[in-house]
Amino acid sequence: MSEIRVHFIRHGEANAYAEGGDFNRGLTANGRQVTRKVAQLLAQEIRGLDKIFTSPLVRAVQTTEILANSFDCDDEIEAYPLIASPSSIEDILHLVTSQSAATDHIAIVGHEPTLSHVVSHLLVASSNPAPWMGFRTSQVVSFRYQQTKHEWAFAHLIHPQEPKLSQTI
Repeated sequence: MSEIRVHFIRHGEANAYAEGGDFNRGLTANGRQVTRKVAQLLAQEIRGLDKIFTSPLVRAVQTTEILANSFDCDDEIEAYPLIASPSSIEDILHLVTSQSAATDHIAIVGHEPTLSHVVSHLLVASSNPAPWMGFRTSQVVSFRYQQTKHEWAFAHLIHPQEPKLSQTI
């Protein structure tokens, strides 16, 4: 049975304003620092990332670059505008369900409220009764996706404040 670990990651803390508008808002120094710590913890927990899908917005791309550096996987990054503004949850989930059986771990780096909509949907689909309260910046929520059964199960999350890994929501 083929299983993919999917790591949904909200971009790090971003500057409030940027020349050129929201698209160009980059990470703050604190956002880069916290994201590095979270990426290092994730790298300790999993053996590698096969792909990283990211929103093209600057803060998401910068978060992705930090993540890729922790996993040494710069060649596996793909930017998708639909991550920044999907028309449905299925747009995001299709990035996972269309992967080959050889894929073990992928990350999707994006924004609120999109990521919270996806995680809430997956928690309900996996019969996890815990309510989802939303992503903090640099937070990771991981799921296992059984390709043959098309089933999702919550795996863990990484709290960015300390950072630490938790098996519960």
